Amino acid sequence: MSSSLVAVRRLIFLYFWLLIFEGALRFWVLPGLSNVLMLVRDPVVILIYMLALPAGLMPRNAVMGMTVALAALTGVTSLMMSEAPAVVIVYGLRSNFLHLPLIYVMQRALSAEDVLKMGRSMMWLMIPMAALVVQQFRSPIGSYINLGGMPTQYGTVRPAGTFAFVSGMVCFSSLVAAFLAHSFVAKGKSPFFLQAGCSAAVLAALSVSGSRSAILAVGIVFVMLAGLAFVKTQAARGLMVMLGVFGLGVAGLTSTEFFEEGQTQLAKRFEDGSQGEGIFESGLERTLGMFNYPIWAAQSAPLFGNGLGTGTNAGYALMTGKRGFGGGQETEMGRVIYESGAILGALFLFLRFGITIQLLGSGWKPLKQGNILPLLLFGAAGMNVAMGSWGIANTQGFATFGAGLCLASVKVGLGKRRPAVKKVPVQVWESLDQRSAPV
Repeated sequence: MSSSLVAVRRLIFLYFWLLIFEGALRFWVLPGLSNVLMLVRDPVVILIYMLALPAGLMPRNAVMGMTVALAALTGVTSLMMSEAPAVVIVYGLRSNFLHLPLIYVMQRALSAEDVLKMGRSMMWLMIPMAALVVQQFRSPIGSYINLGGMPTQYGTVRPAGTFAFVSGMVCFSSLVAAFLAHSFVAKGKSPFFLQAGCSAAVLAALSVSGSRSAILAVGIVFVMLAGLAFVKTQAARGLMVMLGVFGLGVAGLTSTEFFEEGQTQLAKRFEDGSQGEGIFESGLERTLGMFNYPIWAAQSAPLFGNGLGTGTNAGYALMTGKRGFGGGQETEMGRVIYESGAILGALFLFLRFGITIQLLGSGWKPLKQGNILPLLLFGAAGMNVAMGSWGIANTQGFATFGAGLCLASVKVGLGKRRPAVKKVPVQVWESLDQRSAPV
């Protein structure tokens, strides 16, 4: 195994752990460096690229060509045709483009064992994470443990766990759900006590989340598994076992005070959000309403936008000293059009939709070989890639990292293990990519 490949792989694992504990570092360990630590993964990803390039692990495809071209074009356009400060534009470039190539580096560098190891790590982490979010839910607003939590109108918080923002917990829960669902289908991959503990942890965390997004994110994964159950017998069996374990988990948790209170608040959250309509109708209207934001932004923003980064929380704070969204664009599509304008913004959204389609397409061939993990990970990461709020650092991190895991998970079940030799030419890994996933 080449030294560059080993180094890249270790740095990807470091990126993973920083993604999980970024909020803990910012709020509890080094609060005085909170703004700096928001970018703590950036030097890691740059170092990954520096090592991956000479090792032949950097992608050379249409997606990367379009990424580089759009980054250069929108960056120059923002500098020349907007009044945004250079530091804000640089942050916008970071949010939109810097981490995107990591998706394809992960596809090439990670083995099947690496993907499953990260999955088991997330399943184990979910158990203490659930205990933490329950404690955050029960603790007062503004307490030390709730520095990253979002207050609710019910006198509690939407727990953020070890993340800097509640969206991190949403993204983490959906990835955990994907690996948990896979563990019930792939026999022998995880011990039953881990499956049972993780299942209870997911249920406990969702019950106190106060977040419709969290329910939707995890629900998409399980709907994906249910759909796969119609075409794969092993998925059907796994689904039945998982539902049984979840049923026992719900039965055990209903006797706890936090579960009952969390369920009550979550029901109120759905009821308040529906405004007298049904939950399904309200959710559909909210989803369709997201497509109005880019239309409004295109009508109000200049043709080439207000400048990269101006629609992000960090960019808005740098320009005004206040927290908020530039132009009031709370949805990602609205932010992109507000920043880059109708033409360049639409191209960037097209790029992201193209990657999302690629993720979905990468899972069909492995499905024929009995590997459902790529499609489960697509369920966890696909929406985040297409329309996730990349202006929020941990959301953007989970989007690219989840997509990278999705493409790398194509190797699971191929029966290919890293040879026990000192060096393996990079071409071996590239040939495996060509056989197992589109590039």
